[in-house]
Amino acid sequence: MRNQTVANFIAEHVREIPRSGIRDFFEIVQSMTGVISLGIGEPDYVTPWRIREAAIFALEKGKTGYTSNFGLPRLRQAISRYLERHIGVRYDPKTEILVSVGVSEALDLALRATINPGDEVLFHEPSYVSYNPSVALAYGKPVAVRTSAEAGFKLLAEDLEAKISAHTKALILSFPTNPTGACLPWGIFGQSLRSVSSTIFLSCRMKFIPSFPMTGLNTSRLPHCPGCVIGWCCLTAAPRLSP
Repeated sequence: MRNQTVANFIAEHVREIPRSGIRDFFEIVQSMTGVISLGIGEPDYVTPWRIREAAIFALEKGKTGYTSNFGLPRLRQAISRYLERHIGVRYDPKTEILVSVGVSEALDLALRATINPGDEVLFHEPSYVSYNPSVALAYGKPVAVRTSAEAGFKLLAEDLEAKISAHTKALILSFPTNPTGACLPWGIFGQSLRSVSSTIFLSCRMKFIPSFPMTGLNTSRLPHCPGCVIGWCCLTAAPRLSP
């Protein structure tokens, strides 16, 4: 035990995760002046006063206690109304909506709850940097499906089918894609996705696909407050479409 190094003390599956290049870049920019960082999608102006004022008012009112693990009921009700209004699907705010610290936390929870050691999780690349390590931390096997500039960074059905195996457990979709902005050509995917036993679906302002059991949204950039990240995930076996 005395001869153990810090590196050896870290779990093997954690040591194998590479450093985040975008975070290294962020640390460099933080030490510079006269530079606007475009690395992590942060606006160059402050959060609107009405949002900051609401947060201050909540603190002054002493709203600092524990909440339900699902999140504040009033917030979940608002999320339910938002989803029905904008993407046409209903979720029960009492049992099917979970408020999280952004979608990254929601994804982490979903993977830990569903992935067994050795399960393969597909995701398209280039992609947001946390997908690969999130799968690895859940003891799954991340399987990247490459996209190309020649195809507009679209996820092609034949490329997806080539990566599906008997061990495939889930597919992570994120459209419009960070960082390329590519969108999903949905019409060509029906048969391919039937080969994936369970699908985790992540979306930023994309029309909901009713055959998928999970959807999530990171809201922090919508009101321009990336330092106050909030998001949610919704999970149900049978989403109910609005009439």
